Amino acid sequence: MPGGESYMKKAIIILISVLLITSFAACRNGDAETAGTTVPENTTAESAAEISSAPQTIEKTLDGVTLKVYIENPKVKSGGEVHITATVTNNSGKDIISTLPIYNQQHYEIRTKILTQDGKAFYDKKYPVEVTEDAERKFTVKSGESYVQDMYLVAAEMDSGMSGTANAVPYGAGKCAGTSTFKWDGSNGAEKSLTVSFEIEIA
Repeated sequence: MPGGESYMKKAIIILISVLLITSFAACRNGDAETAGTTVPENTTAESAAEISSAPQTIEKTLDGVTLKVYIENPKVKSGGEVHITATVTNNSGKDIISTLPIYNQQHYEIRTKILTQDGKAFYDKKYPVEVTEDAERKFTVKSGESYVQDMYLVAAEMDSGMSGTANAVPYGAGKCAGTSTFKWDGSNGAEKSLTVSFEIEIA
């Protein structure tokens, strides 16, 4: 049946054409979905994430000693102050002793620093110029007690060559890395330490 054979050939051609068109459309849809979820080459989840302006509390414990750091304002304006309260609580069952520089006007007990991305430090509002000496002193936190250190760190550059904080140079916008560290003498003479890390953003 010539007519029937011709009809079958046309039907097969139409079916193949429909399948080809459907496959092509599916490929185009797949390409569009992939392009929509593409992340720029230099973008990471960490860099895209914003730092919350809400107060933060972070703590760590080692051998019954706890270091707790409260950051009142993780976001600060250029030249503004970050208010940080760091607390060491000794529940180790014995007194702990730190060996510190003899000059006691530097917040050495809990060393807290905030550094910009190029390594420049915020200055301490109470002690804007750091002073160091070779002589040492002992600092004790008795068992069952806490030591609280309240600080305001300023988002500006201050060095010993400046005559006052009015000459400090404010830092530009960007994310900064902060740390608070407490160190004490272990029973076997080895130094122990706790460090809490946090982020600050200059907006």
